[in-house]
Amino acid sequence: MSTKIKASNIDANAIPANKIDFNGSIDTHLIPDTNVTYDLGSAEYKFRDLYLSSATIHLGDVKITKNETTGIVEIKDSSDTVIGTTNTYDQDEVDAQMDDIIAEIESLSTL
Repeated sequence: MSTKIKASNIDANAIPANKIDFNGSIDTHLIPDTNVTYDLGSAEYKFRDLYLSSATIHLGDVKITKNETTGIVEIKDSSDTVIGTTNTYDQDEVDAQMDDIIAEIESLSTL
C-alpha cells in the first residue's frame, strides 16, 4: 500500500536521528529552506536512478536539456547558447564523408 506523505505533517527535528523512512509518494515540491546548503545523496550513499520529464537540469550556470525535435541532449550556457551536445552520427554517413575526403586528398596529390 502506498501512502502519501504531506510536508506539513513532518517535523524531521522531532524524529530520532532526523531520519525519515517511508515507502510512498510526495505530493509537494521538495525545496530546501536554505540555498546551496543541502545534498541529495552522498559520496557513500548514492541514489541509483533519476527519472525526469523532458525539462531542464540546471547545473551551476549550465543547462542540460533534451531537444524534443532532434532527440539530442544539449548543454547550454547561461545565455541559452548551445556549447555541447550528445550528437550521434550514422556510421554510413561518416564513412561516406571519409570517402569524399580521401578522394579530395587524392585529387590534390595528382596536381
